[in-house]
Amino acid sequence: MWQPGKLSRFASFLTDVLEQVTLSRMVLVVFVLPMLFYIYREVTHDALIIDPFTVPKRFEEAGLTSEVVANRIGDALREIEITTQTRMKKDNLSSLRDDGSMPDVEIPGTKLGLKTVVEITRTVFGIYPKHVSGDIVVHATIPANAEAQATVTFYIAQGRSRSRAISLVVTALDIELLAQRTAEMVLGQVNPYVLAAYRADRGEFKEAVEIVQRIVENPSEDRIHISAAFILWGSVLSQQEQYNEAIAKLQKAIELNSKDAIAYHNWGNVLSQQKKYDEAVAKLRKALELDPKDVMAYVGWGHALSEQKKWDEAVAKFQKAIELDPKDALAYVIWGLVLSEQKKYDEAGVKFQKAIELNPKDARAYVI
Repeated sequence: MWQPGKLSRFASFLTDVLEQVTLSRMVLVVFVLPMLFYIYREVTHDALIIDPFTVPKRFEEAGLTSEVVANRIGDALREIEITTQTRMKKDNLSSLRDDGSMPDVEIPGTKLGLKTVVEITRTVFGIYPKHVSGDIVVHATIPANAEAQATVTFYIAQGRSRSRAISLVVTALDIELLAQRTAEMVLGQVNPYVLAAYRADRGEFKEAVEIVQRIVENPSEDRIHISAAFILWGSVLSQQEQYNEAIAKLQKAIELNSKDAIAYHNWGNVLSQQKKYDEAVAKLRKALELDPKDVMAYVGWGHALSEQKKWDEAVAKFQKAIELDPKDALAYVIWGLVLSEQKKYDEAGVKFQKAIELNPKDARAYVI
C-alpha cells in the first residue's frame, strides 16, 4: 500500500498549521502574550514607592514641595543601593515622578487601562508594593543661636497593613541631610542587610554590627539573609583584625548555607591574612567548586600565591579573574601590588592605572 513520504507528511503538517493561524491568533501572540508578561513583571517585582511627604509652608515657599522632598528621599535611597556592593536582592525604587512610566494603554475589548489591570491583579493575588509616606514638622521654638530642627515621621504601608510611626530629628535647613537620614531610616526597615553593608563600606563598623545582630536574632528572618548577615559580620571582624571571631561567624554562615561560595572565599581570605596560605587555598578551592565564576576567590587565591612568592601562578589567577570579569578593579589592584613587590614598577603602574579607569574612587589604586 502506498504511503506519503516524510517530506510530504511534513509539508502537509505545515499546511494544516498555517491554515489554523488566523488573524485573531496572531494578535494573541503579538499583543496579549507580551502584555501578560509585562503585568506579571509589574505585579511580582518588589517595588518600594516613595509617596509625597507632607511638608510645612516654609518648605513649600522654598520650592521644597511634597513631591520634591519625596524625590530627594528616593534619590538618596537609590544612591545608597547603587553604591553598596552586595549580592543580596534590592528594592525597585520608584517615586511620584516615576508614576507615569507605566503606559496606561487601553486593553482591546476590555475598556480597562494597563495600570488598572495591574492594580486589579495585585488585589486578586494579594501582592502589593511597599509605600513610604510621612510628614515633616519644623519645631516652632528653638534656643537662641541654634539651627532650626525638624521632625520627620514616616510610615511603611503594604496593602492594608501599615507600620508603626518612625521618627527622627534632623536639621531643618539641610534638605540633603534630611533626605539622607530619612533614606537610611527607611532602608533600615525595608532592607536592613543592605543598610548594614552600606555602613560597613563606609567603615562604620559598630553601626553595621548592630544591624546584623538584629538580623540574626530576628526569628522571622529567612536563612539566606541570616547567613549573609553572618558573612558580613565576619568581614567586619576581619577588617578589625579579629580573625578567629571572623572565622566563627563564617562557620555559622556555612552551617546555615553549606553551598555559599562567598563564605568559603571570605574564610580563605581570613586564613591568608593569618599567613595560613595552604589552608587559605583549600577554602578558596572549595569556593570555586561551589561557584566556578567566583571572581573574588581567584583574586584571593592569587594573593595567597603571591605571599608565597609563587609569582607566575598568582598572575594566572589574576588573569582568570579578569577573564571572568574584565571590569573587576580589585584584581588589577592586587596584581599591581604583586608587581610592585617584584620591583616591576612600570608594569605595576599600568595595572593601577587600569584599576583607576575602572573605578576612579578606589583609593587602593593610588598606592604609587
